[in-house]
Amino acid sequence: MIRRPPRSTPKPSSAASDVYKRQFMANSNKRTVNIDGHITSVFLENEFWEEIIKLSKKENTTPDRIISKIDKNKNTSNLSSAIRLYVLNHLKDQL
Repeated sequence: MIRRPPRSTPKPSSAASDVYKRQFMANSNKRTVNIDGHITSVFLENEFWEEIIKLSKKENTTPDRIISKIDKNKNTSNLSSAIRLYVLNHLKDQL
């Protein structure tokens, strides 16, 4: 029988960090999206998600297809950040 070492306990986070996480989670939602057949999750604030929905209706497509396009053209490894930048640039172009 192979014996494994005991699991180390994670370091407790600071109270300030916990408050920040709760505030972030209160304003964000974890969204499940399908990117070219691959299921993944992104954390987006409701305002960004609402803009993706509006944009998908305007372009007569789905949010998943828009996010797939963003994923293919992103300049960052973080998809949630890439979506936020896409929405920001789209809104700036409307000014």
